Amino acid sequence: MKRRVRAGLARIVGLSPIQYTILISVAHLEENGDVCVNMLADHLQLSGAFITIESGKLVKQALLTKTPDPSDRRRVSLKTTAKARRLLESLAPTQVAVNDVLFEFLDKPLFRQFLATLNRMGDCAEHALSLLNYLSERQERVS
Repeated sequence: MKRRVRAGLARIVGLSPIQYTILISVAHLEENGDVCVNMLADHLQLSGAFITIESGKLVKQALLTKTPDPSDRRRVSLKTTAKARRLLESLAPTQVAVNDVLFEFLDKPLFRQFLATLNRMGDCAEHALSLLNYLSERQERVS
């Protein structure tokens, strides 16, 4: 369902679903500083090569800029352009309307419960990753 909603929003602004996902991810991540291809790939759980190809399409549409890192020429910073920000701002009223319908079942108490559940899931995921790292390191030592 989430993919279909995202695909619908992407279609409204003339992007493929993955291009839309990359664009909104860069917009979100750049609030905290530079966004490099590897960071974005990790965030979206996609390969760096795939992100490079798809972000290149957004550069051609003047929605992203790519700037080489002066200290490491292999690293590239991605930034949204003014055109991209206007595009996303124009979509905001549609997103609000769609999200209002999508989440209309959540009243305030249920939303708080849902948020608490998500936070607990995040904590459990961190513990699971720690266990996985420990087990894989132990396996490497045995091999």
